[in-house]
Amino acid sequence: SFGVITTDQFYVAEAAKLFPADTKRRRYIPTTDNFVVSPVNARKLLEAFLQGAKQALLIYDPKISDRAMINLLQDRARHGVEVGIIGRLTGRTEGVMVRRPVIRLHTRTIVRDGCHVFIGSQSLSEVELDARREVGIISNDQKVVDGVIKSFEEDWTKAESAQDVPLVDGGTPA
Repeated sequence: SFGVITTDQFYVAEAAKLFPADTKRRRYIPTTDNFVVSPVNARKLLEAFLQGAKQALLIYDPKISDRAMINLLQDRARHGVEVGIIGRLTGRTEGVMVRRPVIRLHTRTIVRDGCHVFIGSQSLSEVELDARREVGIISNDQKVVDGVIKSFEEDWTKAESAQDVPLVDGGTPA
């Protein structure tokens, strides 16, 4: 897993607003597009995040299963974006390389084009995008992005290649 420690008052203020809204069962209204909250804005923000990729998407996700997100990843791959996933992917997806992690994967992290990163608790699955409270942030802090890229490259090298083909549900090559 990855964690984010921040002194950025904006993120702190958003989290401080979200917690009492949840505990008092009041509606939470985000004031930024960098604070990703399911089911409030996660689908919209993560779709836009993926759609904005022009070169590469490096993804850690235990199990990507949301059909719209899978279609979006396939579309990005068709448009020349290199898509690499450490985790699992439900269904056949042309142009997307998937490798199984060598250790239990808990993080949900996406690096876009080497300059933006999403770190959070939302898998690209319907329930985590649309039904449960999940939280994440999108950052362009290059130090954070570079650290995640370094970890991803090391984990990619270690990961079982699974023949670099998409995996079907259950983890067998498609």
